[in-house]
Amino acid sequence: MSFAMRYLLLFIFAGLAIVSSPVAWAQDEGANPPAATDRLADTNPLLAPPETPEQEFSVVLLMVDLGRLDLARQYLDKFMAGQPSNDLLLALRDKHGSAAFLKLSQTKELQPASQELIVQLGKAAKEQAANPEFVGKLLDQLNGSPQQRDLAIVELRNLGPIVVASMLQRMQSTKDSGEQDLLTYALVKMGGMTIDPLRAGLSLPQETVRTRVIDVLGYLRADQAVLDLYGIAFGQKSSPPEKTAALRALGRILYNQPDRADRLSDVVALNALEQRTRDYLSGHGPLPLMNDGLVSVWVYDSADNLVGERQLAPALASAYFAARTARLALGISPDRPQTQQLYLTSYLAYETALGNPAAQTVSMLRSMSPELLSAVLTEALKVGQPGPAVRVIDALADQRSELALQVAGGVQSPLKNALSYPDERVRFAAATAILQLAPKNFEAYSYQIAQILTRSLSTGTEPKAIVIDADETRSAATVGYLADLGFESIRVETGQQGFKEAAASSQCALVVIHVNVARWELSQTLANFRADARTAALPILLYGPESVRSAVTRQLMQYPPIQFVAESSTLDGFDSQTREFLARYAPASLTPQERAQMRADALAWLADLSRPESAVKVDLTSAQAPLLSLVDDAQLGPLAQRAVLSIGTRDVQSRLAEVAANSNLPENVRLSAVRNLLAHVQRFGWAMTATDEKKLFASLDDTPDGSLADAVAALQGSRTTTTNGNSVKLQKFPLPDLPAMKP
Repeated sequence: MSFAMRYLLLFIFAGLAIVSSPVAWAQDEGANPPAATDRLADTNPLLAPPETPEQEFSVVLLMVDLGRLDLARQYLDKFMAGQPSNDLLLALRDKHGSAAFLKLSQTKELQPASQELIVQLGKAAKEQAANPEFVGKLLDQLNGSPQQRDLAIVELRNLGPIVVASMLQRMQSTKDSGEQDLLTYALVKMGGMTIDPLRAGLSLPQETVRTRVIDVLGYLRADQAVLDLYGIAFGQKSSPPEKTAALRALGRILYNQPDRADRLSDVVALNALEQRTRDYLSGHGPLPLMNDGLVSVWVYDSADNLVGERQLAPALASAYFAARTARLALGISPDRPQTQQLYLTSYLAYETALGNPAAQTVSMLRSMSPELLSAVLTEALKVGQPGPAVRVIDALADQRSELALQVAGGVQSPLKNALSYPDERVRFAAATAILQLAPKNFEAYSYQIAQILTRSLSTGTEPKAIVIDADETRSAATVGYLADLGFESIRVETGQQGFKEAAASSQCALVVIHVNVARWELSQTLANFRADARTAALPILLYGPESVRSAVTRQLMQYPPIQFVAESSTLDGFDSQTREFLARYAPASLTPQERAQMRADALAWLADLSRPESAVKVDLTSAQAPLLSLVDDAQLGPLAQRAVLSIGTRDVQSRLAEVAANSNLPENVRLSAVRNLLAHVQRFGWAMTATDEKKLFASLDDTPDGSLADAVAALQGSRTTTTNGNSVKLQKFPLPDLPAMKP
């Protein structure tokens, strides 16, 4: 409804008020004034309130145009309180247009009532569009007079994109080419709202219908469909009619001339498809987001032979679009290594986003060549896809392939790069894969592997954020926001402290730096984070006043992944600026089950590395503290005890002695401690003081007979170094009595 018409409506309401309320003009001076509820406020431009829901809705639109959002909210609340029926909402949509409802939903002062209204309208429209009888009558009207046809097209357009599914179904079921022409014409006249369902229709089984869909997309100048049309125009399995139609459609869309597609080639198509695939994999691809933050995705369902809409989370939608786009590229050039690499990367990203277990892809990945897997690992790390990276690393380890360890063209090996990736799952998978491969140049990896295994012994599951800000009040607010977003934060005052904390933590997933950081200043802090392998890929949030955004532009370009966040006084303000960035770059926290399994696996590897005959040598001194904290654990203690056997310090022997002497611990843990203490002594010599040694054996003197007593005896025997010592012990064993004589 136009602005002028709404003013006319205002005067109509005024007229209604004059006609229906003559007493307003002929009221006795002494009569009681009307009740306050019968009168409008002095500031209300209406002379009388609306009397029907239709009038209420019209007044809402009018007040929005007049800038009286307070009154618009008042009348909208009243309208919604009346619980408008689906028929009423559809009638109002037909009268005022869908754009009016959309405008209300986007007006912040009218939310959440206006958003609830558009949701109700959407449900009403879907119910109407899902009514086969209603839609069937509209489609039948396309065969009527020009006026009937035009009215039917308007009604179909009002039903929304969902009705396209019924139109394509009718197009498939009819053999009347004239009716198919009418349906094609209607789809074109309905405009851009049909594009996404039509793109899904490109997978329909009938070639003639697919060709018509291609023609419609061309007539609609559907930029969104260019990549789909590339896949058809140059795909090896496309039919000649489809290729011709796709080239003509591309000519219309790209050059506004159907016969100018000769400028295109499969090289142009592949470059465009591969670039868009990478965009989706890296989280930068275009997504049709809805008001609720979900993504509308139209797909072809082969089971029902229908196109339909799905609503997906952005991460899943990006992975799906990446796989779909990469599949088109594979159809053009199936033998091209880069195309294979991108498709397998996006396929695994989609599998991961769906939550499908890795076991489903194990056999498939093992059957792929090491060259392809190594390339996929490189691609996955480049575009930030930890799920595919872990799956490919495991497959490379299963194949016992050292290809991923090779340096090519001066570029570091992908497994070496994976050791520095910010996701803990990727780092751990890479470390254990290299341990299994045991390369000849293992020393080049040993330090990082030792650090990764040591960090994996921690018990926490929440990702950690390092907040670097000297202002206590400001940083406390930031820590609070991060806590609400699922991060456990460590607050430090200087850039140097923040770097040390991040480098030492196995669970650091995010660094948050105030632009006024000191000791180091901002550029130095960022440079140090990016120069160290342990922190090089960590996502960074810079925050500060909005006025400094332009001043840090260079840093934002030089040190990705990084984003500027304007200081906010509310969680919503902080969350709205960081949501997409964190969803893309901050790794998900480990589940308790994942953390427990990782600790057990790390201990097993550390125990294996501690064996004197181990094929690879790793200095585990840095792991001493976390390992010694676990040597008395009921489940993990024996593994931790074996893991410290390569660390030749007095602290190791003293801690093992404590465990051995602790009668409150399970016997198997104490027995393991005694045996491992003996192994450590044999390897490094006795390091405990005489006092500690005497105390240990005194605490074990009364050990009951059994395996533990035998192990204690062996330990004591290893300390017997003089004939006098042997004499003392031998005298404790008098001759046993002879057996009793038989009668």
